[in-house]
Amino acid sequence: MNFRDLVGQGRNSQATMAMAQLYANRDEAWGIPRAHGGDFRKSPYHLVPVNPLFPIIKRYNFFTAYDVDTTNVWDESNSGSGTGLTCQDGRGGYATVVNAASDNNYYFYEGKYKNGTLAAGKNTWLSGEIAVKTATKAEIFFGLCATISGNLFDNRADAIGFYTDPDNDASGLLRCECSKDSSASQSSSTESLADATRVKLSVIIGGTSVAYFAVNDVVKKAISTNVPTTDLAFCFGIRNGEAAANELDIYPTTLILER
Repeated sequence: MNFRDLVGQGRNSQATMAMAQLYANRDEAWGIPRAHGGDFRKSPYHLVPVNPLFPIIKRYNFFTAYDVDTTNVWDESNSGSGTGLTCQDGRGGYATVVNAASDNNYYFYEGKYKNGTLAAGKNTWLSGEIAVKTATKAEIFFGLCATISGNLFDNRADAIGFYTDPDNDASGLLRCECSKDSSASQSSSTESLADATRVKLSVIIGGTSVAYFAVNDVVKKAISTNVPTTDLAFCFGIRNGEAAANELDIYPTTLILER
């Protein structure tokens, strides 16, 4: 999007708007105020509506037992008997899942309802933090997804998100993926997970055309092929890359959808 497209339709002083870092999209009848980050490569929050009345905001918190409920909130799937998603003490709240100790044991979680569906001409944002106990020996996924029969690691029919692949890369490299109808476009983010270290992962999707992937608030990759159009749910999970129990911490995550 061109810088000129961000400024309001003559109703506000451009200089004043620039000082406040608030802009409007000229295609919108009411010129909704938005955050201005320069462009996607400078901020993953570029064009986020700043008035909470305008976007649809879904917050995935991990404060109480209800937040990790596997009857009303999440669909839980696992291989091996580890410890499912459990809230922990700590600032802001987070939850931990612990796999059993065999190779390829896993836990993954899909939102009970698919409320992350993309829409043409409407931006979508997903942003949250994770930490992995042993990053180089974990296969993870964090993003929006719709699975077919099977699991989150092998059967992502439609998805936008981050993943790791310890069988082919032992460095904890974060990879980016857009998949549609089981056809995937994948690329390196150039960033790697570190053991037991929080990392912020964000995806900014422009309509149904392009997805930008940000690590710790810096956009690393854009993918414009195989952007899915089916209904998507927020999903995350971890699978062991060796015969040792691994752990995933998941922190509050925000999904924003333009009206």
